[in-house]
Amino acid sequence: MGENANKTITARVYRCNPLDGQPPRYDTYKIEASDPMTVLMILRHIFQNFDPTIAFRDFECYQGVCLSCMMIVKGKRERACSAIVKPGEEVTVEPLPDHPLIKDLVVSFD
Repeated sequence: MGENANKTITARVYRCNPLDGQPPRYDTYKIEASDPMTVLMILRHIFQNFDPTIAFRDFECYQGVCLSCMMIVKGKRERACSAIVKPGEEVTVEPLPDHPLIKDLVVSFD
């Protein structure tokens, strides 16, 4: 691994739009990072710099209690606003499996 490998976060993001008939897939993004980032920060970076079609709840209550950003991070239920990923790590981000999927990482909480 090169010196820059430790300054990169690799994010595998679940992508699916139930309305378009295409099978689900994972898109991989490499993000330059010198400091740890929350999953929500990573998703915002992807949206702003790589793919404005990615769907996720971009809301932060700043108290960690609203749970609107809950998703599966590295195989566990986590709040995207507080789940930390360090440079050099890889993270897989998926929607909650027990809620109806709207698009990508957005599920219905009804």
